[in-house]
Amino acid sequence: MEALSDRIRDLMKKHDLLTEKELSIETGIPQPTIHRILTGNTKVPRKAALKAFSDFFKVPLHTLLEPNDMTQGMHETLAEPGTRVPLLAWSNIKQQISALGSPNKKFSYQHIISFKKLEGNLFALILEGAELEPRFSRGTILIFKANKPAKNRDYVLLDSENFPVMKQILIDGREQYVKSLDADLPHPVSKLENPDEIVGVLVQSISEYGN
Repeated sequence: MEALSDRIRDLMKKHDLLTEKELSIETGIPQPTIHRILTGNTKVPRKAALKAFSDFFKVPLHTLLEPNDMTQGMHETLAEPGTRVPLLAWSNIKQQISALGSPNKKFSYQHIISFKKLEGNLFALILEGAELEPRFSRGTILIFKANKPAKNRDYVLLDSENFPVMKQILIDGREQYVKSLDADLPHPVSKLENPDEIVGVLVQSISEYGN
């Protein structure tokens, strides 16, 4: 697995930065800090340094941090410890959620660390496209709780057509509706006929590892 130091060096080459001093000037990160990162003495820098790299190189933070970095060293970037949450794929979402609590798991999971302590049957997804912008940008980590009752205006994950889609729930008395986050759709609001389509309620979103 490629180390953070190698990924930073690759980005430096692409931006024609040949020295630690040049990178320090461009990012505002002290040169000794950069030296420790590039030599591997600091495997996961503090949040401020990661954000500076992300802003300068114009890459999402999750592309700097491999899953192994996130699980083994994320405590160095957070002010408070969070919760280890399994990172799922968008396909076969119901099967993956069902397997989370099973002793005979059919899936192997990577994990991310939430920014705050969370409880319950949790799972995470990474938003790969721009379809939920501007509310949720590409690369945002979405953390959901399964089997959580949805409240009015919560964001929910639906699996109505064997592929999950994220919408906002609107509750009017006993009636429930879901609103698409894409306002350009011809019918942005529709009645939720089957509440069992909700496979998770959003409890936290992390955009570039910020709340």
